[in-house]
Amino acid sequence: MTTSVPGNVWPLTSVAARLTARSTLVDVAVNETVVLRRCAQYRKAFRCAAVSYPADVLRLDAPADWIRRHGVAIDVADADGIATAVSAGVVPQRIIVHGSDQRASEISRAIEAGAGRYVVNSRQQVKALAGSVPHRRRILVDVTDEDGDELVAAVIAGVGLDMIGVHRRLRSGDGGRAAVREMIAEIRGFARRYNIIPARLSLGEVDVADWDCAPDDLTAIAVAIDDAVEDGCIASRFPSPAVNIAPSRAALSH
Repeated sequence: MTTSVPGNVWPLTSVAARLTARSTLVDVAVNETVVLRRCAQYRKAFRCAAVSYPADVLRLDAPADWIRRHGVAIDVADADGIATAVSAGVVPQRIIVHGSDQRASEISRAIEAGAGRYVVNSRQQVKALAGSVPHRRRILVDVTDEDGDELVAAVIAGVGLDMIGVHRRLRSGDGGRAAVREMIAEIRGFARRYNIIPARLSLGEVDVADWDCAPDDLTAIAVAIDDAVEDGCIASRFPSPAVNIAPSRAALSH
């Protein structure tokens, strides 16, 4: 299936310099109305996907109220993010923990908080999450930088861990459609090698501004992602996974 989208949607431009210079939501005085509108726009545009939001938006009253009312998921990357989500009243099962060389103590806090999903990018994180516990932990393997086969094997071998899908940050140089199709092919490969069916596809850092698009192009990007997932599933003969979209912090402030 093909869709007409703006020509600059998928060829990502280099944004490293802009991201380095750009402050986070909590570093500057941000117009809460803008953040609230962007949160709603993402949820409306990605009707066929779930949308999760960075924990920083919970520091703003109106967006935090909106998130609680709609019961959407929150992405956290450290102990502060976990504490912010819990104190804001986010349902623990809707907390998504993104590992990045986290200390074991931070992972323990996430476990104690009852976080619903964990995105891992190292064997150390997998080891810290594994254990004999009453509730199994749902794991997505980050395939942004390298083949995730080794991590998938570690997750499957880990006690109390369920491999539910893969995550990828869409960065400069990626072809969006190709990246999504590659993820579907990877999921299919994992399913065959390990006799599992990972059912979730997670796409991070989705920001139209970084792709030189206007906010009005968001719906076109959503349709393009849907098409890429469908094309990838047809090509790989794999059932369509659930999709999660995670806008970057900057995406919600402009």
